[in-house]
Amino acid sequence: MTNDTCEIRFLPGAEKALRKIRKSDPGRLPLIDEVLEDVLVNGWILSVHSATIKVLDQQLQIGEIRDLGSGGYRMFFFWHDSSSARTLYITALEKKSKLAGKARVNGFIDAADALRRRHFGDVEERDQ
Repeated sequence: MTNDTCEIRFLPGAEKALRKIRKSDPGRLPLIDEVLEDVLVNGWILSVHSATIKVLDQQLQIGEIRDLGSGGYRMFFFWHDSSSARTLYITALEKKSKLAGKARVNGFIDAADALRRRHFGDVEERDQ
């Protein structure tokens, strides 16, 4: 990566999950917004060092943004590098308390990988 700058985009499934959180847990939204703003301000390297971002699979380019604190959420994403920024595509938001066990997290990694393949396949088809 040539640039430490991050951009964040929500894919449709993650946008839907955010709307649900807005209705069911509206007090959590400012905390989610704050952690996303921290990633934008601090960039990739500082966010990884502070454990706000955790790389789950380097080869597949999949990670999570952690909404730290009690009752928080984990935001799963895949990333794509360009010369100007690393774009994080949020694929899912899940309450930390529902993510017991490695098998459950592996399901989110697999889903993020499938969405990455579909997203960039669609982009490549449109560019041709």
